[in-house]
Amino acid sequence: VGGTVPGEPATISWRPLNTSHVTVENATHTVTADSLADERYSRQRAQNHIVVSSDVAAGSTDRESLSVTNPTLFFVHVLRDVLEDVGISVNGYPRDIDDTTLEPDYEQLRVVIRHESEPLAELVGVVNKRSHNLYADQLMKVLGTRLAADETDEPGGSADNGIKVAARVWGAAGVDTSTVNLVDGSGLSRYNLTSARATAALLTYMWTRPEPVRSAFISSLPIGGIDGTLSGRYPEGRARGLVRAKTGTLSNVSALGGYVNTARGTPLAFTIMSNGFVVETSEIRAVQDEVVSILASVFDR
Repeated sequence: VGGTVPGEPATISWRPLNTSHVTVENATHTVTADSLADERYSRQRAQNHIVVSSDVAAGSTDRESLSVTNPTLFFVHVLRDVLEDVGISVNGYPRDIDDTTLEPDYEQLRVVIRHESEPLAELVGVVNKRSHNLYADQLMKVLGTRLAADETDEPGGSADNGIKVAARVWGAAGVDTSTVNLVDGSGLSRYNLTSARATAALLTYMWTRPEPVRSAFISSLPIGGIDGTLSGRYPEGRARGLVRAKTGTLSNVSALGGYVNTARGTPLAFTIMSNGFVVETSEIRAVQDEVVSILASVFDR
């Protein structure tokens, strides 16, 4: 979203492509250059009609990553548009295979292209710094493909197999896995259930892992007041630049877990989970940040 002339709508563009699978309604306002931007957007559940009503300062640009409903169908729309843009005609309309009666003949499939991803340490950085839900879900399935497929009758690339692998780590951390319920990698499902104690145990376990696992995990976490999902929190105070933590957010749910050093440099692992609140999420986050700031100010022995 780019600010134009104060009082006029801002300009909106989105990528990849302006595909018909997503429609965007421009209800933005351009405010004066010295005004604070106010990011706002809304849409109905399971719909891809997005209303953007942000206030954007003149001459500035506001970027935001939004999820889409049915990413499979979104991909097919974009693929068709890309092919047509380079002169390759496409017959028919984009369809999600789940919406057809066709049964794919997997024996007839052939590899068209292979893509080797970045190292896992870099991918985990994207997941944690940006809280990237799609990456998190896909990594969970990759775990199933690489480590659990030969142990089950199910296809390797499944969330169920990835969860089996994740459960091994929880168990190694000393967590009673019967008290933890996972159904996806992103944590978006309300059926994901765990406790602050279990998460703190996992954080403690990861702190003691050998290199390079330990540093890859810790460096993937957002730094308070510096980057990722904590860039706008801890603008000042002892915790700024010292706390490394991952956020977790759903409607009426806010969590924060990670590490912070005390005033004498002793590292602490912490987990704060807030559920079922009826106040603004910003108020809950303010309390979380105050708790972490207190931990960072403790003069321990």
